Amino acid sequence: MTGIAAIVSDTPDLRDRLASMSASLESRPHDTCAAWINGTTGLAAAVLETTAESLGTGLPLKNEDGSIALVLDGYLANYEELRRDLTGRGVRLRNASDAELVLRAYERWGEGCTAHLDGEYAIIVADRRSRTLFCARDHQGLKPLYYLQSDSELLVASDIATILAACEHTPRPNTSFLAQIVAVTIAAPQETAWQGVMRVPGASQLVFREGRVTLSRHYCLPTEVTRLKRSPADCIAEYRHMLSDAVRRASRTHRPLAMEVSGGLDSSALFGLASGLSREGKLLAPAVSGYTLHAAAGSLADEVEFARSVALHLGVQIKEIPLFEPPLEWFARQTAIERDIATYPNGAMSIGIERQMVEDGARVSINGNGGDQWLDGSRGYVEQNLLALQWCRLLRNAREHIASEGAVTALPKIGRRAILSILPDRVRNALRNARANNLPSELDEVDYLDPALAHEISRLLQKSHAIYPADPVARAKLQVFDSSWTHFAGDIMNRQRARLGIEGRSPMLSRQFIEFCSSLPEDMKLRGSQRRWLHRRAMRGILPETVVQRTTKAEFPACHEGAAIKRLFEGDMPGELAEIINLDALRDYLATQQEGQIGYDNPFAIWGLFIVHQFALENPGSIG
Repeated sequence: MTGIAAIVSDTPDLRDRLASMSASLESRPHDTCAAWINGTTGLAAAVLETTAESLGTGLPLKNEDGSIALVLDGYLANYEELRRDLTGRGVRLRNASDAELVLRAYERWGEGCTAHLDGEYAIIVADRRSRTLFCARDHQGLKPLYYLQSDSELLVASDIATILAACEHTPRPNTSFLAQIVAVTIAAPQETAWQGVMRVPGASQLVFREGRVTLSRHYCLPTEVTRLKRSPADCIAEYRHMLSDAVRRASRTHRPLAMEVSGGLDSSALFGLASGLSREGKLLAPAVSGYTLHAAAGSLADEVEFARSVALHLGVQIKEIPLFEPPLEWFARQTAIERDIATYPNGAMSIGIERQMVEDGARVSINGNGGDQWLDGSRGYVEQNLLALQWCRLLRNAREHIASEGAVTALPKIGRRAILSILPDRVRNALRNARANNLPSELDEVDYLDPALAHEISRLLQKSHAIYPADPVARAKLQVFDSSWTHFAGDIMNRQRARLGIEGRSPMLSRQFIEFCSSLPEDMKLRGSQRRWLHRRAMRGILPETVVQRTTKAEFPACHEGAAIKRLFEGDMPGELAEIINLDALRDYLATQQEGQIGYDNPFAIWGLFIVHQFALENPGSIG
């Protein structure tokens, strides 16, 4: 992952502050590091070369007269199409890099260039002609980008530590966001653990001009179901072709391609398709290797037998790497290094795999993230079949639904959805909001949170829910697309990989994949009790049946050393935590937890307590 940064400031120490940002970026593995200054604007990049096209290009990249300079993290999935488009318009490309394509796209279309970009990227463009700093993230925000504006100054970077390196005065920690971490509920997705340090949202672009930041959305997910009348056989064939192409596009690298193969249906499918592409000479990498986690035999995290069955079916080897399970002190050190909250144990567990990938020469790893969100489906077949007047299909789906859940459970659900589908949107919205306000949430389980902060989080959640449409299927798609917790976790994992020197790519979060899944009717994803129906049918022959028919999922620890965390809260506490947590209520709660079961009922909340505690220790006297 390439680290990128920018500063716009008229202070006399601009060069020194940009140097501090460059030094922060250089702390991660990289091939080259360089900076560029023009007037009051500076750019910096620590480049990790992940494709043959990027070799020797160097960043920041400038146009011929130096009026535009650019830094880029990530890659373009549509580099072939964009290259043809630009050259067809008479644009002369100086090299084959993705950065050159983005630079020429900006020259051609200005701030509208994002309509022509597809992939996983974060970009910063300094435009001397219009005195503008332009930043953008891809459709899902798969590459991180943060900013801090103060007065007429702007700092932008791939990570928070790089922004803080250039701050003349360290911002105060953000109690509201830290409370959201404890509550396992990200209600303000643009915020971070520091006041004023913000995330550029996914699918958005930022323009800084004349001392003002303007944010706008450049991509909206299409939710229309366009494949309702396609036959299952056609959809299966289209899906297999689409997913294979998404893997091919994500495989572009000049080094061996590394792939996570958990033994689950998603990552195994991607590995199976990549192996087939490699045999056919269509993979955009010289070789592909699989890696899987090897947990303790018989544990809930043990799924190595499924990975082995994939290896046997494909006739290849998959490296088995033990889970990385560091002590609490390791997570505390990460807090200090990153100037941010630490990662979670179920994210850190893959560090051993990622280290091995790097040792084996890889710069790019492909993961199966996205399948859980976009393939499982819902019972929205009722509305879809009714509105399309597909009575036979409705009857078939209802029979399968009843067979899987029983008539007592299924029939009321079918009836309720049928009634809701014919109600006016304003009535459906009112019913939906009333139900949402009465549903239990993570906040209900964290009764030791400061009441005022809990109320503020609840208010923010209600406000964010109000923007979605009444149609339940479209609403569910948009909520998945905008999932704050998914984006937050993605940023943490990007930060982790950057420290190791490898770039993660997610074909199942690509625009190509998400838009295809969004266009499918729900009964192509959920049939009776079987989730991922279409995906399973498409993977027959590519994967062994033991994996195609798998219904279990491994469970990895979301909390770590719960008893040791409990002891932290029995002793002296950082006084700043009193503004986030009611310590008496917390200690009462912990007193009810058995030694071996601490964090079992709500592990992310217990871990949130620990990482917020560590953040407070690193920043004493600054919260509030």
